[in-house]
Amino acid sequence: MPANAQEIIDRRIQFSNRLAEAKKEPLPPPVSWYPYDSMSSIDHMEPFFREHFDDFERAFRSGPVIDFGCGDGDIPLFFASLGCEVAAADNPQSNHNWMAGVRALRDRLNLPIQIHELDADTATQLPGGGPMGWHSRWGCCIT
Repeated sequence: MPANAQEIIDRRIQFSNRLAEAKKEPLPPPVSWYPYDSMSSIDHMEPFFREHFDDFERAFRSGPVIDFGCGDGDIPLFFASLGCEVAAADNPQSNHNWMAGVRALRDRLNLPIQIHELDADTATQLPGGGPMGWHSRWGCCIT
């Protein structure tokens, strides 16, 4: 687990390089990698991490983190690399590559994340059986 907000920011740069290396090999046709830099959202969240690090740390330690709308899984894989228990959820029908990217990166980076196919607009339960909305099993939700 990161000891402070600066560690999250510093490790984001290292992890982005690791992601770029993992994405050098293309996905099997006809799918392709998600074309946007999801990791840049960490940069946008930097002031929030700095101001509220204690809250983030408590949430990360209290239970799994889930990312709804995970794209290729860059963000949940990053948090897994920090030592968080993480799940990635998306709807394959609206995901850029039908979730092939998140599965490939999980395997290429050898990081322990759970992957769930879930339509957040119609689902009535979170992975693990909890109702949609806040559930005590989940420490934090990111998107």
